This record gives sequence, C-alpha cells and structure tokens, in this order.
Amino acid sequence: MATYVFCGLSGPVDLLTARSSMPAGVTPRDADYAALVLSFIGEGLVFHAHTHGRAPLDVLIHELLVYVIAAQAACLCVEMAQRSSVVAALSRGYCAVLQGTWLIQIAFVLFDPRKNKRWDPRSERDCMLAATVFAAHMVAALVYVSLLGAIFARRGAVAYYRVPQEPRDEMNGCSDASATRGTIISTFVHSQAHASKK
Repeated sequence: MATYVFCGLSGPVDLLTARSSMPAGVTPRDADYAALVLSFIGEGLVFHAHTHGRAPLDVLIHELLVYVIAAQAACLCVEMAQRSSVVAALSRGYCAVLQGTWLIQIAFVLFDPRKNKRWDPRSERDCMLAATVFAAHMVAALVYVSLLGAIFARRGAVAYYRVPQEPRDEMNGCSDASATRGTIISTFVHSQAHASKK
C-alpha cells in the first residue's frame, strides 16, 4: 500500500508541473522529476524493509528489485540534470522495463500457481537459478529498449518537409483567419446588444 502512495504522489505533481509551464506557474522547475525520485526512493525503502526475517530466496529476489529501483532513481537524477541525454532517458526506460518484468517474475517465484513447480525458498540452487533468471531479464530488457531506441532513432532521421502553400492567386475569394475571426466577434457583439435591448 505504501508503494502506491509514493507512486501516486508523482501524478498530481506532474499535472501541476504541466500547468506551471504557463505564465503563472504553480510548482518549481523539475518538481516532477523530484517527486518521481522521491517515489522511487520510498518504494525502494519499502521493498528493502520487506526482506527482514525472510527466507534466502525471498531476500535475494527483493534485493535485486531494490537494486533496480535504486538504479532507476539514479538514472532519473541524471536525466533531470541532463535533459537532452538520450542515454539517460533510455537507461531510465530500461530500468522501468526491468523493474516491471522482475515484479511479475517475483510473483511467479513466490506464488507459482502450478503446485508441482514451486520454488524452494531455502534452496541455494533456487537462489542461483533466480539470479540467472534475473540476468535473463536484464538481457531481454536491454534488447527491448535497444530495439525501441533504434526504431525511434530511425524515425527521427526521417526528414519532414512543409507542403508548399497555394499561390495567392488561387486563394482569391477565400477569407483568411483574421477576417473570419472579426466576423464572428462582430456577430456575437451585435447579437448580445440586440438581446440586451429586449
């Protein structure tokens, strides 16, 4: 529950920060990044405290998750300092994907619905297997984020051009936006004046 509270803090701050890009700002610059860093730190502390008095396998899989959360908070701090860094943004995305897939894996390790495939929480063999599975998650997340990065880099390399405007001769008889706006405003003013006379 505490994890949801920390992550839920980030949403309203994001909304206020988006509104503060307007002239009368509500939040300081980078408040959205600071709230997200705070939520990851809180989430990491909750998962770290969750491991005390647990079986070795349970401790290991939660420690690995805490490492990913700490790495994500660090990547977020770097991204906040260097907004134009593609590596920082991709690293944060990598950590987010890794955190998500590892959370799903933790659910299957601890609460596998197949009764004959349960992990032994005190087995060293299962601890080593969990570390190997985590490494596989790291590789899979790296491949996924690299593919996304390559797709977006290729899309960014595509040149977009403006469609040429029609010549002024062909636009004779067409009204432009300023003329239309004036007509709408004058019609509204006249209708309001006519309504107030009644």
